[in-house]
Amino acid sequence: MIAVARTEDGKLGLATQVNTSLYLDETFATTAPLGLRFAGAVPTIAVWAPTARSMKLHVYDADKKDIAGSPFTMTRGERGVWEQVGQASWKGNFYRFQLSVYHPLTGKI
Repeated sequence: MIAVARTEDGKLGLATQVNTSLYLDETFATTAPLGLRFAGAVPTIAVWAPTARSMKLHVYDADKKDIAGSPFTMTRGERGVWEQVGQASWKGNFYRFQLSVYHPLTGKI
């Protein structure tokens, strides 16, 4: 994001890159529970990633192999929080996230 100042006659004056982290904090701040939590034996994983275009959850068993159905497409909720409700059988497994997100330094997704 770039902020531009113009002169009275509309000509370009100065330009600077805006600190988008402050914008993100202000726009997408949340008090939603994040991380791994359990409702009984059922896990829910929540991640705050408001700039992500998509997110997948990879779940691995004790042998570090994908479990059936992995990766799981996570659901983007309010304020940029992505969630996945799992199954009780996931307890003790390993997980990692796969995101598609714009990177401002490279200009690529």
